[in-house]
Amino acid sequence: MSSMNRRRRSGAEPMTARSALRTRTAFATVGLIVGVALAVACAFWGERSPGGGAAAWTLVALGVVVAIISAADLWVLRRRR
Repeated sequence: MSSMNRRRRSGAEPMTARSALRTRTAFATVGLIVGVALAVACAFWGERSPGGGAAAWTLVALGVVVAIISAADLWVLRRRR
């Protein structure tokens, strides 16, 4: 599909249609920051807990997953612009 076909209006969308890419970028950025902060904070908590703190390491894994998904979303958004 050429770029001319992608930009041509089909007539169904409004003239003032807006994209939610800025909002998506903001949410992905917040997710990345929160995910990294959660992983780091829980890693320190897990290291200081007696017995290893299995709950802390579960939260570290959750933070890493959130950070990876957010980073992947930011990468996709960057390639779209």
